[in-house]
Amino acid sequence: MTSSSVTITGIFCYPVKSCKPVALKNTVLTPQGIPYDRYWMIVNEKNVFVTQRQNSKLTLIATDLTEQGLQLSLPGAPPITISYAMPQGERISTEVFGAACETIDEGELVSQWLTQHLQSEQPLRLVRMAGDFSRLQDEPALQDDNNQHHVHFADAAPYLVVNEASLSELNKQLIMAGEQPVPMNRFRPSLVVSGLPAFGEHMISTLSNTHCELASKLACERCIIPTIDQQTGQRDAAMQPFKMLQDINGTADEKRSPKFGEYMALILGEGSELAVGDELSVGSANKG
Repeated sequence: MTSSSVTITGIFCYPVKSCKPVALKNTVLTPQGIPYDRYWMIVNEKNVFVTQRQNSKLTLIATDLTEQGLQLSLPGAPPITISYAMPQGERISTEVFGAACETIDEGELVSQWLTQHLQSEQPLRLVRMAGDFSRLQDEPALQDDNNQHHVHFADAAPYLVVNEASLSELNKQLIMAGEQPVPMNRFRPSLVVSGLPAFGEHMISTLSNTHCELASKLACERCIIPTIDQQTGQRDAAMQPFKMLQDINGTADEKRSPKFGEYMALILGEGSELAVGDELSVGSANKG
């Protein structure tokens, strides 16, 4: 890999896990990720977290971070606003992929809104992490000596960095196979960069400038969510681009898990800002 720098071309925050993102022009960097990223999560009556894997209609919920609080909206439904202030709701024990989480329920009004407008047979509730609880990284590659890199409800790391050239190569292969190309929103990135070769994100060690440094932790192995159209909630019957990624960028083991994007953590520059158009220097690593 020969690229010495990349340009930030997109910054995205996902206030509610599995719902639509907020596109940002700039952001403050924290060890926990972009502020308010995956800050809220939806759970069912058994306190099990719900994502697009279980209910693809979640992608239809638009989010906005207003002065009054988190606003949720959905076609055909009146918007609802949730205060940034910690609620006095019920404490709910749940988990994210086996990682225990202590959360606070956001109340009955938003529960009714979600249940009704997502046409859920089970009651749904919106929760946030309890103020006295921190979810530590459970993936060995994401741990460090000071345990600063905890997250709210993200699957794994604080930042998911994706590469425009990787999407271009994926779409080239899809078109050659007679399949439809896919947009970047299928991959729900935190940061989008240009300037790397296709899948070169897996060969970097750091992205940095004079104010901050992000360290690569591990490749993002994808689930079925990239097969879901983020505008309609419809799943691709041919399981694309999942299957194509298995062929062109799968893991080396027998699972051939499709990889797209690189999980990264902030190791320097808490409180610094990053903006669309900023350049970051690339540190190379001989990674497999």
